[in-house]
Amino acid sequence: MNIFGEASPTAILILSEETIAGHCCSINYSVYDIEKQNVGQVFLSGVIKMDRYSKYKERITIRPGQPSYSLAKGIRENIIYNEQGNIGGRPVLKLVKALINSNLYISVAAVFLTIETQIGLGMKPQWHPYLFIIFFATLFEYNLHRFITVITNKEALNSDKHKWVRENLNGFYLLVLTSLAGFICVALLAKKEVLITLAPIALLTLFYSMPVFWNKKSIFKLREIPYLKIFLIAFVWASSTILLPIIQSNTMFNKAHVITMLAERFFFIFAITIPFDIRDIEVDKQAGLKTIPILFNENTSNAIANLSLFIFFLISFVHYQSQNYWFIIGALSISTLTTFLFLNENKFRKLTYFHYGILDGTMLLQGLLVLVFYYLK
Repeated sequence: MNIFGEASPTAILILSEETIAGHCCSINYSVYDIEKQNVGQVFLSGVIKMDRYSKYKERITIRPGQPSYSLAKGIRENIIYNEQGNIGGRPVLKLVKALINSNLYISVAAVFLTIETQIGLGMKPQWHPYLFIIFFATLFEYNLHRFITVITNKEALNSDKHKWVRENLNGFYLLVLTSLAGFICVALLAKKEVLITLAPIALLTLFYSMPVFWNKKSIFKLREIPYLKIFLIAFVWASSTILLPIIQSNTMFNKAHVITMLAERFFFIFAITIPFDIRDIEVDKQAGLKTIPILFNENTSNAIANLSLFIFFLISFVHYQSQNYWFIIGALSISTLTTFLFLNENKFRKLTYFHYGILDGTMLLQGLLVLVFYYLK
């Protein structure tokens, strides 16, 4: 125990080792018997991350999670439950969960997509104030959307979707204020042309979450226009991550080149956004929204997502082949294949963070791949 009366990570590790030894005894083998036969398990590496530490005299139960294994090694997870049967701690990446739920994760993804644009335009990737504009604008908009939902519908806090906000309400409010303050600060450093370009995109984004007009009977938002939601999201992401580097550079680029890049980004975002609408079918039905998955069915919607991904790669291949940017084609090939796998493999869809972790992560992965291939070429 530490000075606060909590079990230390070392204590938890020892308890986990005792649990393993107990499993050996349950099949009539002691650890020493296995050692005599020159077989056994080797603890190669491990991480213990506690959601909270067990208190003094608190009764806990350690149960093995679902193991995975290959010919040479196995991965084992021990889950710790308290007396109420709730999970007290397990090897989890709590930091990653916080990054995802706070929308810092998707904001970083937006930055790397913008860096990808720099490279696609033939520019050298570099840090610039408009990258911070992209970061804080994304962070503010996504948290503003959640903030408005929570303010206008208190019951939303009881849903699993807003569990993180419910458990970190003060921190969430601070995050909204910080993202707004950060955006205002970096906007003051940006060129006037950048802000003029950003203004209509920002208004579209703002009115996606906020009511365009309201009266005593109804509240109208842009996202409520039938089938517009997914097209609006794809357009905003494509235009913001493509146009800002162009405006800031003060360079005249070929219009066909720019339009092609906009199309590529639009179709990629469109492909990874459809699964979000599939997930929200029941919620959207109750809200009276009309989306592609509601118009068609889940299988057809998945087919549309795959078609959009294929169009993205086809346009990208023809485009960058003509520019002789084979390193970008290599990066986008890996991005397309991994995204296709994520869209179609059921085992990924069952994961808790399939949408906000994996699908949003495909944007980050694509930007990172292009950046890495740029320096490797």
